[in-house]
Amino acid sequence: MKTPHRRLLLVIVPLLLITGSLPAQQDMKAIEATMGRMRDALRNTMIQLQTAQAENAASQAKLVEAENKIVELNARITSLTKQADADKANATRVAKEQEARIGTQATELAALSSNLEKWKAGYKQAADVANQTESRRAKSAAKVIVLERRVADQQVKNQELYKLGLEVLTRYEKFGLGTAIVRREPFTGIARAKFETLVQDYSDKLADGRIKPEDAEKSASAAAAAASAAPASAPVPATPSEKPAEKPAASAQKGKS
Repeated sequence: MKTPHRRLLLVIVPLLLITGSLPAQQDMKAIEATMGRMRDALRNTMIQLQTAQAENAASQAKLVEAENKIVELNARITSLTKQADADKANATRVAKEQEARIGTQATELAALSSNLEKWKAGYKQAADVANQTESRRAKSAAKVIVLERRVADQQVKNQELYKLGLEVLTRYEKFGLGTAIVRREPFTGIARAKFETLVQDYSDKLADGRIKPEDAEKSASAAAAAASAAPASAPVPATPSEKPAEKPAASAQKGKS
């Protein structure tokens, strides 16, 4: 780029050469015209010099601004690079934590699945036990109904047998006291006492063998408890009232004899 001083020299030197070559006798108008042209050229040169200086200053300002922008952009690039590195490290850390969390959740899920299978098996076993218990309870309830009916039937039969025994004893007693006197059979005081004792013993045995309502209820309750505790395939136990019912019949046979 040409400097202002160099431009000025390029203008003045040709003028001097032209001036020196003029003949001495040239008139003043030519000189004045030449000087006017020189002044105009110098003025234009100064204007160009000022314009060039202004442009140079503007260029220098733009250059400084561009350099400042470059510095700013470099600083921003450095900051963004650091931020990108930090974000990358953070993303790597989060990814590792997420991977570890997924592994832990997978382990917990496997444990939950195992516990769920165990719970299903336990629930099925409990349901089977409940069904078996309900089946045994239903069978026990049916057995209790059968036992209650049997106890009621035995109670009726026992009551009838008890009445029959009392009737036999009454007839035997009347025969011993009344008929023996009518027939004039010997009936001493000792024999009479033995006879009364014998009648009293038979009466006591009949009373002992008689089934009372409270005894029937206790027998039914005991039978129900035994049926609930016994296995489903166990046979129905015999009621306690069946054996004592035979005593009045034996007593009646003895009374008839």
